[in-house]
Amino acid sequence: AAYFAPNEETPWPRAKASPPVLALPGTIKGINTKTGLEYCGTLEIYHNTLQGFLKHYTGFTDKLIQLLHDQQWDELLTATHAFKGLAATIGAQALSEAGKRLEYASEERSAAMHTLIMEFEQQLTPVIDALHQFYAAQEAGDTHQEVI
Repeated sequence: AAYFAPNEETPWPRAKASPPVLALPGTIKGINTKTGLEYCGTLEIYHNTLQGFLKHYTGFTDKLIQLLHDQQWDELLTATHAFKGLAATIGAQALSEAGKRLEYASEERSAAMHTLIMEFEQQLTPVIDALHQFYAAQEAGDTHQEVI
């Protein structure tokens, strides 16, 4: 192997930037983080899944109301089915059960769908708010924050 003295033409390999430190959320309202981590397998995948959930389901009830207003029952069924599965994956069992009720109501084209969506929103909003709070704390460098 040839030896190259460090100079501007042949710089020493630079150290790669360290990835951000990922912390397991201690407590997030409505989410069993230990269950979610078990389902996802790794902390990185779990964080990616939580962030995807947050991005996709912030404002979700508005989307459901619009689909209901437009009588797009098949799209309601698809949206609620997908929600049910992802909520279970992140460890939000109560939200998954609420999604299941919405899924069945969509399938049946229930007249009570609007009421069910409003009840669902009461469950979803605190979880979304807690996730926003957790990730805001992460960005601020507080990797030990628990969101209750």
